[in-house]
Amino acid sequence: MSVTAAQIEQEARSWLGTPFVAGASVRGAGCDCGGLPAGVLANLGIPVSRVDELVKALALNHALLVPDTPQAGAILALSTEPGGRPVHLAIQTSAQTLIHAHWTRGVVENRFGRWFRDRLVAAYVLKGASPWQP
Repeated sequence: MSVTAAQIEQEARSWLGTPFVAGASVRGAGCDCGGLPAGVLANLGIPVSRVDELVKALALNHALLVPDTPQAGAILALSTEPGGRPVHLAIQTSAQTLIHAHWTRGVVENRFGRWFRDRLVAAYVLKGASPWQP
């Protein structure tokens, strides 16, 4: 199934305010940082059950790696420190914003500023997803 970046953005926004619950992936009830993109994709008809399956799908089946120029609709892999290994996932919603599950605030939208940019390890764009248009 092909989805657009706008559909990914719209679905991600519908998760705003979902509480943080480790291991969960249910819009409005709870999710963690891996459960957010897994749930967003599942709701758009791309079923992935959990983070390990999501990562395999991103790397092998459904996505293309975009190393330096993430775009809205991309799934971002982030580290806790610059140059670190990926431990957090988010969804880019514009050139300046991303949505992620924060462990104390639940699903929130943040500015994609220097702090996040310095910790970006990889950005994945779904194969066949049309580019985001402002």
